Amino acid sequence: MDTPAALCSSLDGVARAAELRMAGFSRRSIAAALTGGDMTRPRIGVYALPSLSRSERHALQHGGRLGCVSVAASYGLWTMPFDGDHLSVPPDFHAFDHAACTGVTVHWSGGQAFGRHRRRLPLGDAIRDIGRCQGPEGALVVIESAMHPSRRMVGEYELNLLRELWPEGRDVLDFVDTKADSGLESLMRWRLHRMGIPARSQHRIEGVGRVDLLVGDRLVIELDGATHGDPAGVSNDRRRDAVSTAAGYRTERYGYQQVLFGWPQIEAAILAIIEQGDHLHSGPGSRRRGTRKRTWG
Repeated sequence: MDTPAALCSSLDGVARAAELRMAGFSRRSIAAALTGGDMTRPRIGVYALPSLSRSERHALQHGGRLGCVSVAASYGLWTMPFDGDHLSVPPDFHAFDHAACTGVTVHWSGGQAFGRHRRRLPLGDAIRDIGRCQGPEGALVVIESAMHPSRRMVGEYELNLLRELWPEGRDVLDFVDTKADSGLESLMRWRLHRMGIPARSQHRIEGVGRVDLLVGDRLVIELDGATHGDPAGVSNDRRRDAVSTAAGYRTERYGYQQVLFGWPQIEAAILAIIEQGDHLHSGPGSRRRGTRKRTWG
């Protein structure tokens, strides 16, 4: 490597002072790289490329690297809401206080900090920590987001590794579905599953296309993300709902805020629909509640 920054780049964007000196770089050349903006020094003895994100620099300042849900967010994966940076610090390391040290969640895990993955914890280890930090829901939405055909960051091989890394998460790992199109859909399907209600992802209806979830044989559940609401999208949603209604389906549409922060109301509504038998073609919703045997379809 002909420059300190080039060596830093080959080491996942982070190099220790000892590594730079062992490669033959003088203190003067390292100082010149800092002055020229080719490298930064997050903390004494650690150098990094200026292209690192604010959160990655913050993790290095703290004595670790990005961890848990912050790793998933750095890849653009769907996550449950979280505050501040989640950092991974090896158990035998020391966490450094610094000026930006606010709103930090430290996970004392992660093994070798200056190995192959220096800026952020490997995704599998991060998912394990998400499961322990945010619970099954947090892990599931990240896993299915990573399995989406547009990313393919997690497959069967990675799921098997996760079963070893996170043995208490086997129920979640056995539940994952590659058809899920959004984290909100994954979350909704998991919550229905916990209620004992199976739901099919991305069911195709003629004239409508794929719908997010189908319960029984006629209850369609559509989920609108946090950024949903442009006029063209709303108009198309109404057209789809009308076509599915004409075909004998019942559509319930829920938004991001409802699913994340108003779940009891959604749960009550879905249970009422099922108790009325309105999720089945053979059970008209006009039947009195409680007069038919509940069937999950």
